[in-house]
Amino acid sequence: MVTSFFFSKGEDAPTEDDIEYFGLYESCVNTSGNFSLFKEGEYAAKGRVGTSPLYWNRADRIFSFIPGDGLVDFPDGHLYNVKQDRLVCWDPVYFDKPLNTHHDSTNRITKLFKDAVRRCELKSDAFLMSAGCGSRLVDQFIDESKWAYTVAFSPGTCFDVENFARDNRSIVFFDDTTKYPRELDLDEAPMYVLARYLKNTTSHRKFICGLGCTELFSDTQDFRPYVKHVVDQFAKFGLEVYSPFFDYPLMEYVLDMTNPEDRPNILQTLLGEEDYFEYGHEIHETVGVKPPAKKNWWRYW
Repeated sequence: MVTSFFFSKGEDAPTEDDIEYFGLYESCVNTSGNFSLFKEGEYAAKGRVGTSPLYWNRADRIFSFIPGDGLVDFPDGHLYNVKQDRLVCWDPVYFDKPLNTHHDSTNRITKLFKDAVRRCELKSDAFLMSAGCGSRLVDQFIDESKWAYTVAFSPGTCFDVENFARDNRSIVFFDDTTKYPRELDLDEAPMYVLARYLKNTTSHRKFICGLGCTELFSDTQDFRPYVKHVVDQFAKFGLEVYSPFFDYPLMEYVLDMTNPEDRPNILQTLLGEEDYFEYGHEIHETVGVKPPAKKNWWRYW
């Protein structure tokens, strides 16, 4: 008799008992987490946003949380029945609803964001901090004792040195001489270098980050391709990343209850006037707000 083993990763994934009692489809629909799971020889499923990685080879019915030869991304918001060879989309298209911007939306979003940070913080070992808007917002509410890491280009161009100059924060520098697989592009390489450093020199394996902030507050609505290069590079080393901007209650409110044209202004209010001018170029690149004079920033996440 061959035993089928159940594997899951990510936020609030359905359990094997849930799936046995309710069925895979209902268990997925009723979860608010961003997860990935599979049971050998039986099924696989992946959450709405895809921040928890899952890779597969459909022909050979192979699944893995770590990318490898012959494996491709399992589609977000889908489930797969191995015996029937059937791939089904379970993710409802929840941002095709009438949009209303409430006068208190910023206060509501702030509360939801604080709750999301707390949930991600409990799951994570450390903080991946960047120069971007998302990290700036997370840093306002995260426990200052939480270990933090970032990657920056050559010394002398690092962002926000004063804010990062604490005993529990580390900067990993990256430049053209840093060794990394040459098939990676410039967006992927710093993440790969940071992930390799964290795997080899720390005991931290799960990280909170500011991924997806400006994408959520734009009218693009599909920011999943943007997160892929970060998730993939960390997954290669068995590391996981969590972002409060992919917390379902926060996403649902922003996408359902605010108009796309209002979201840049909401983000500006959340950041505050000083931070808006500091990071305005990033907002401009993503959501179209006129930026201040451009500075020499490295690539944000």
